[in-house]
Amino acid sequence: MAALKNLKELLLDTYEDIDGTPAFSGPLPPQWAAMTSLEMLWLTDMKFTGPLPAAWSGMKSLKDLSIGWNQLVGGVPASWKALTNLTTLRLHHNKLTGTVPKWIAQPNLKILRINHNNFVGVLPQDIFNTPIEALTLHNTPALKGCIAKAMQERQGFRMGDPSGEIIELGKGTSHSLTPKQGPLANTTISGWCA
Repeated sequence: MAALKNLKELLLDTYEDIDGTPAFSGPLPPQWAAMTSLEMLWLTDMKFTGPLPAAWSGMKSLKDLSIGWNQLVGGVPASWKALTNLTTLRLHHNKLTGTVPKWIAQPNLKILRINHNNFVGVLPQDIFNTPIEALTLHNTPALKGCIAKAMQERQGFRMGDPSGEIIELGKGTSHSLTPKQGPLANTTISGWCA
């Protein structure tokens, strides 16, 4: 696949063999970093294992990275700071650890799903200085912090909750943000910042 340097999209979302087993599994290939024109990479529910490849920082055209529902471990590589074109980052339903890096607040970030992981520490407030529209955090029990109060005034801001519902929380909505419930279930996020 690394020979496909001009490939723009690679979507292997829940791809299974005829017997129902995932067609791809094992470690994420660092060699895929050679696909420098790639803008969309979906590897959802494929049973990939191991760490996130630091070499993928070379995929500078990447806008949409969706690698949820795998068995990935370790932290988010610091080298991924170079992925400044990201608008969508879905890391949900893995076994990722460490802190949510401050640089994850990329200038174009609109969708961030980090729920169902083992992240620790404080949610970086810089996330709320991006054009973020959708944020999913539930079931990350050691994640602390609060949601910037300014998000209540952002048109269309929404958060996912454990039932799969998307809760509108931005301007013109009447939903509340209650600690330990809905979008903040099984986190230590306190709700709206003071």
